[in-house]
Amino acid sequence: MVNSKGVCLGLTASSTKRAIDYQFGLTMPFMHSHIARFANNATEARDMLLNTQLAWGANYITADPTGAMFVVETTAAVKAQRGPGDLGEGPVNFLVNTNHFTIPSMLATTEQKPGSDSVARYNLLFDYLKNNEGKVDLEFGKMMYRNPPVCRPSSRIVRIAEIDGSKILSHTCTGPAYKVADLIAPIDAKFQFYEIDLRETPAEIVARAESKARTYIRQANNELNKLDPLDPRYYELYELFELAKSRYYEGLNEQRSADVKKGNEALFFYSRAMTDYTQAHVVAQQVYHGVVPMQLTP
Repeated sequence: MVNSKGVCLGLTASSTKRAIDYQFGLTMPFMHSHIARFANNATEARDMLLNTQLAWGANYITADPTGAMFVVETTAAVKAQRGPGDLGEGPVNFLVNTNHFTIPSMLATTEQKPGSDSVARYNLLFDYLKNNEGKVDLEFGKMMYRNPPVCRPSSRIVRIAEIDGSKILSHTCTGPAYKVADLIAPIDAKFQFYEIDLRETPAEIVARAESKARTYIRQANNELNKLDPLDPRYYELYELFELAKSRYYEGLNEQRSADVKKGNEALFFYSRAMTDYTQAHVVAQQVYHGVVPMQLTP
C-alpha cells in the first residue's frame, strides 16, 4: 500500500502459537486503511502500529521518500520495532521484512521459531541486496522474484513500487515469475509484471495504462519481426501478440465509453478498460521475453 504522501506499508504474515497473541483488536485490512488515510510519514505509520491494539500477529514494513524506514513485528500481545542496520544490513541501509520474527525479544516472548523455508527465502533476498550495492533497480527487483525460494509456486502476487516524489508506479506480477525459466516455449501470459501509474483520477490512471500498453505492444512487435517465420517460437508468439492487440483495442473501446459517461457508470467502464490494458501489458511482455531472455541473475 502506498498513499498520496508516499508512505509505503507492506505486510508479511507471521504465525503465532499462544492464545494471548490472538485478541479483540483492529484487523490488518482496517490497519492498512487507517495508515493510508492518516499517516504523513513512515514514523507516524510506525507509531500507529505500535500504539494500536491489533487482533493477531503480523510483521509490517513502512518507508517514505525521505528514506525513513521501520519494521514492526507484532502480535496482539507484544510488539517490537527495528530499523535499517539492526540485522547487519549494509553497506547501504535497507530493510528486509520477513514471514518470521527476527527481533530477539519477539522470538523469546512468543517462542515462535522461524521455519527453514522462510529463512531461506529471506536470506536470499538479504544477500541479493547486501551484495549488489548500486545495482538494485526495478529490473533487479523483478529478477529477485524469478528465483526460488524467494517466489514459490504457491505465490500469486508480487508487487514492486517505484516512488519518486508524488510519482508512484506499481508493478504487479500475475504469478510466480521464475517459472518462465523452466518453460520450453513461452506459452503463458503469466509471470510478467503489469504497470499501474497511480494518478489523481481514474481517467488519468487509465490513460497512462493505455500508453504503457502501446509501448509494450510496440516493443513486442519489434522483437517478433526479428524472428524467422520458420522459427518454432514464431507462431506461438504471433498468437500471443494478436491477443495483446485484441485486449488493447477492447480497452480503447471501454475507455471511450467511460469518457462519455459520468459517476459510477464511468468508473465501471474505466475499470474494464484498466483490466484490458493490464492484460495487454503482460501478454505483450510475454511475447517480448519470448525473444529477449529475462534477467535471471544479478
